[in-house]
Amino acid sequence: SPSRLMEVAEAACRAEESIHNEPFDVTPKMVSDALLAADVYLREFRAQQQSTSFSPKPI
Repeated sequence: SPSRLMEVAEAACRAEESIHNEPFDVTPKMVSDALLAADVYLREFRAQQQSTSFSPKPI
């Protein structure tokens, strides 16, 4: 759910987290957007892999 995703993103951005080692400020919105984008990419990749996978017919 969007609220759970934002909860995770906010936890990733707590002051003690290593996300602050990035050379730019990272906000919970940025983390949430990145997670959503990664999910879309992976779903599309998996769908493409399934539609192009070679399945030889048994002899």
